[in-house]
Amino acid sequence: MEIRHTKTINEILESQWRNLVGDCNVEQSYRWYQVVEESKMRNMRYCTLWEGKTLRAAVCCHVHIPETFFTIPFLTAGSPLGLSSSFFSKSPEETILLMAGLDELSRDVKAKGFLLLDQTLDDLQRIKPQLKGFSHFSMLPNTFIDLNFADFEDYLNSLEGKARRSVRVTLNRGRRLKVETIVTNDFERWKETAHQLQEYTCKEHHTFISYLTEEFYSAAEHHLKENAELMLCLKEEIPLAFAFVLTTPDTVQYKFSGIDPRYRDHQAYFLLYYEGIRRAIQQKKKRIYFGTTSYDFKEKIGCRREDHYGMVKMTSPVINAGLRSFVALLRGLGIKELPL
Repeated sequence: MEIRHTKTINEILESQWRNLVGDCNVEQSYRWYQVVEESKMRNMRYCTLWEGKTLRAAVCCHVHIPETFFTIPFLTAGSPLGLSSSFFSKSPEETILLMAGLDELSRDVKAKGFLLLDQTLDDLQRIKPQLKGFSHFSMLPNTFIDLNFADFEDYLNSLEGKARRSVRVTLNRGRRLKVETIVTNDFERWKETAHQLQEYTCKEHHTFISYLTEEFYSAAEHHLKENAELMLCLKEEIPLAFAFVLTTPDTVQYKFSGIDPRYRDHQAYFLLYYEGIRRAIQQKKKRIYFGTTSYDFKEKIGCRREDHYGMVKMTSPVINAGLRSFVALLRGLGIKELPL
């Protein structure tokens, strides 16, 4: 078998990638990586394992300097701009070979450590024995609703009384205020609007790590029109809020929302959730994802949590020993999540 390194996924055939990864997760898809590359938001590096012309395993990564914890560069494996694993191996032998390739890549990019992000518990248990010296930690969980409902009214009836009344009040208020919800995959037309709405939210939360460039929307226009769309709330053509949506035949995933704070009283942020659920049920989707944070609100509207885990290791054995002790101390104090 042969390890290869590349800076673009375009050096791999889409069919080769799909045979390895499958097609049930847009954030792991060939075209998602094309969009990320063309957005210029991440400088991607790919470590791949080949047997002849067959792609056997792969890791997709970029150099990341965490905003709030370590101020040193990490070679980070995780779906860029996503909440999915980007470590694809099917056997312990493949995992070991990939890690050897990552060691080589870390020296090339002068990284001081490794981060493997957004592993499910099954992922973690499968690859952990081969990842010597790594410490694992909990990440912010994703949220989802399984859509086992006949229609939207059936969904509402599944909620507790107070939550159900709150949803109805918000929907009625939106109708009175003549808030319109539209769904489109015309990314070029709406990219400036979405860009501005997300800027409001990024400024409010003091983080721009996932602030989409206009190049991202242009790339989505070219590569993702079959698997992505925008949901926007408008009042008399005034944009109030938006969300970027990824779709498969079975799932919907809401990401990168933004809201104009001048119209907060219109509650468009909540309308995005309710209309998103209504639309997903109408389309016979099986599950809808709503991302991290705002857990109290999301659990009131029926969301459950999907636990995610990360693994970390420093390239220096001495510093890594200190890191392992530090992570163990945090666990002892009941702190499970590292702010990465």
